[in-house]
Amino acid sequence: MIFAHFYSQCTLFLRCDFGVGNIYILLTKFILMVNRLEELRKKFIVEEKLDEKRITEYVERSLKFGKVSIDGGVIIEREGLSTKEQVGLALVMRFLASYLEKRISAEVNVKELSQNLGIQEDQVAARLADLKDEKIAIRVDKGVYRANPTQIGKFLDYLENKYLKESKK
Repeated sequence: MIFAHFYSQCTLFLRCDFGVGNIYILLTKFILMVNRLEELRKKFIVEEKLDEKRITEYVERSLKFGKVSIDGGVIIEREGLSTKEQVGLALVMRFLASYLEKRISAEVNVKELSQNLGIQEDQVAARLADLKDEKIAIRVDKGVYRANPTQIGKFLDYLENKYLKESKK
């Protein structure tokens, strides 16, 4: 759209024979506009990647609930988590593990989660749909999900408030 506007202005100047000076002004304005848009894009469009400090924090917090094996299997050690909480935690832990071990994928499918967690596939699929609706999970492909990095902190807050504060009472 920007280029179309620029092109129309250039052809207008060329047809009207406004001269090189006006074309220079037009080009300067165009470059300034593109630079402003690029600055806005950098401020507005953010990457989903997490920095090392946040990864470290989230891994430490996740350790209170379980671990991930070298082959990517999720081991939940906290008793009493609901099915949805187990599935959400498994997504979070796999996502975090993918930063620490490149052989572990952040993406996980329904069958793999079912086998890891010992929960029936239809239940895992239903809970993944719930987690997707709550923006905790992102559907990558049919039956394949990963944790939403922007929601990991909130999800861990929820688990800690529900389970860790109970055990301190």
